[in-house]
Amino acid sequence: MSRIRGKGRSSKQAARESRQLKRVVKSKKMGSTQQQQQQLLLQLFLFFLLSAVAPQVVRAVKPIPNSILGVEEGDNSIGIIQKDIIEVVNKHPNAGWTAAHNPYFANYTIAQFKRILGVKPTPKSVLTDVPAKTYSRSLKLPKEFDARSKWSQCSTIGNILVDQGHCGSCWAFGAVECLQDRFCIHMNMSISLSVNDLLACCGFMCGDGCDGGYPIMAWP
Repeated sequence: MSRIRGKGRSSKQAARESRQLKRVVKSKKMGSTQQQQQQLLLQLFLFFLLSAVAPQVVRAVKPIPNSILGVEEGDNSIGIIQKDIIEVVNKHPNAGWTAAHNPYFANYTIAQFKRILGVKPTPKSVLTDVPAKTYSRSLKLPKEFDARSKWSQCSTIGNILVDQGHCGSCWAFGAVECLQDRFCIHMNMSISLSVNDLLACCGFMCGDGCDGGYPIMAWP
């Protein structure tokens, strides 16, 4: 009898020690998993922190060669400023303006020029929340209107910002110029906003940076 009881106690003790060992191993595994999760969160935090403070610069450079753009010669190599287009405009009696050769875009081809046209079509879902105003056709409008004269205290109106280079960021330039003008008109104060900050900080909410974006998303 004593031998059987002794064996029973040994079995119970062994089972107890086994359960304790399993709990210790499980606790170590949980601790290791938590430590890995904490390290991952720390790495993600450092990544976003460094991304936020890293300098973002948009430089104005010369047009990109076709070889780099990957476009074929032919129609894509035709210059955007052509003599016959200028002649057609200037021969039209009701054109209202005089066309001339702009040396700035003289070396741009159609393919290269398309690259800097970065305005993406506004999603219809966004336009549903934009309030609309309706005016009567009988409303008398002035024969001419010059915003530069109306708000002469706003130096930003009519002022063209720096060259965007080959970066398709016209959506950002347009949004920044418009915001500066609206601030001055409604708050009578001149401010200078950064296009670089908009390109760097708006991220995917505004589009694709130098590969185009949505001007309306820059306003919120």
